[in-house]
Amino acid sequence: MIQQGLVAVLGLVLLSGGGCSRGIQWRGLTFDPVHADARRDNKLTFVYFRHWAVIACTSFEENVLMSPRVLEALQSPGSFYAVVLDAYADRALARDWGIEDPPGVVVLDPKGRVLAVLSGKITIEELASALERAVAAYPAASQPARAP
Repeated sequence: MIQQGLVAVLGLVLLSGGGCSRGIQWRGLTFDPVHADARRDNKLTFVYFRHWAVIACTSFEENVLMSPRVLEALQSPGSFYAVVLDAYADRALARDWGIEDPPGVVVLDPKGRVLAVLSGKITIEELASALERAVAAYPAASQPARAP
């Protein structure tokens, strides 16, 4: 129960402008609603697995996730919907994609196909290239959403 409370507090901090949210428009703290929106709007889903007590996550956020090249790739004309998940609270989901320890990143197309998986010591080049490849592999994500 205490861990869930910490995750909730962390989530509020992340979504309100602290932590790893600077420059990234996080859409939520649970995968299913964010990916459902991505499916509906024909966007890619950027999933970031982190944990508040893992120093490597803080370093990744400051040195890689917030780098201009990565931010530019994530903000490429509306291609991505981003969700940040707790690597331990969402351990089953992380393991489904091969993320054993945070930080970890998964990029999915609207149908749920995995376009990229990175974990551990992720460099700016690795992440930016993975994001650019995902957009190239699924160019429809950069198009305006279809009217219902």
